[in-house]
Amino acid sequence: MRAGVILVGVSLLAAGQVESPISKQGAFWVQTVRGEIAADSTGLRISCPGPLSVQGVAGLPAIRYVLTRRARAGDASEAQRLLRRIAFRSAATRAGTVIWVTRPGGYGTSCELAVEVPPTVGRAVLAAETGSVRVAGLNGAVDVATVGGRIWLDHIDGDVTARTGGGDIEVGIVDGAFRCQSGGGAIRARRIGRDARLETAGGEIIVGEIGGKLEAVTAGGNILVERAASAVTANTAGGLITIRQAGGMVTSSTGAGAIRVGAAAGVRAESASGPIEVRGIAGSVRASTLAGSIVAELVRAQFEESYLKTRAGDVTVYIPSNLAVTIRALNESPWRLKQIVSDFRELVIRPAGSPGVPLVMAEGALNGGGPLLEISAAGGTIYLRRK
Repeated sequence: MRAGVILVGVSLLAAGQVESPISKQGAFWVQTVRGEIAADSTGLRISCPGPLSVQGVAGLPAIRYVLTRRARAGDASEAQRLLRRIAFRSAATRAGTVIWVTRPGGYGTSCELAVEVPPTVGRAVLAAETGSVRVAGLNGAVDVATVGGRIWLDHIDGDVTARTGGGDIEVGIVDGAFRCQSGGGAIRARRIGRDARLETAGGEIIVGEIGGKLEAVTAGGNILVERAASAVTANTAGGLITIRQAGGMVTSSTGAGAIRVGAAAGVRAESASGPIEVRGIAGSVRASTLAGSIVAELVRAQFEESYLKTRAGDVTVYIPSNLAVTIRALNESPWRLKQIVSDFRELVIRPAGSPGVPLVMAEGALNGGGPLLEISAAGGTIYLRRK
């Protein structure tokens, strides 16, 4: 019905199709349909009930396609009847070239479509009802969707939107902005040129390199980011978060797992149950965990007010010897011989609790004092180490 509405007032493209002989392959009868239609740089829309592949080919003057049709039938005559009901159609519209494949409902037939296009076809809107979608080598924007298959993207110059009901999303190189959503698969991207939002209802998220801001959200899986040029937001309901390098602020939270940040311009980290480790942080560090240790390595550049808190674990802070900072540390761990261990003589360590409540506090100013570093721990020791 939707295709019929789209095609009001447009012209159908004549497609010189070549059908192969029908052959038996296992339980199915198979036939391929090949053809070529005119290309339009305005845009491209493709809808297919099965797996779909779209490849940009430099210098290609037209759109070439191969439709593979399959049918489960008792003999060649019945197969021929079923296969002919799987049809390729195309039309020219004001929005560009429209291609759609129709397949009758019911058991016993399937199809897949492979299309080669000029890279300059314009914005591509691609949809597969079932099965995977592969797209590569396009210069413009891409919008791709599948009900439940895998999506694979590579060498896309424009912005990309991708949606799948439950498959993995694999990305080689997307130079534009990238937004994707999966109902339950993993998301893996080698390189994204601009901002990105990656969301899955249950799977890992892995990003090699991103040139803009990143927002990564998963309902249950690990998140790994190798290198981000700007800020990173990473949230998982249960998994490990690792951000090796970020040019901006890292904001992260996990319901059950560790958080590790290798270098960033500030960190906000929160774990319900797991350790937190942040190193090479220029700016503010605010880290808290209900059950786990915290390790923080500070750098002198642009240090800002910071806060570290754990309810069950140690806190270890590596402080540059020339960092100007004011420290206030409180340890509520009962019955520990050394609740606070410090490499700095400037800090005064003293009891802070009432009788029967053995709290220990350390306060002082290093290098004349500066932004406040506040530390709170229970169930472990606070270590203040000279870096």
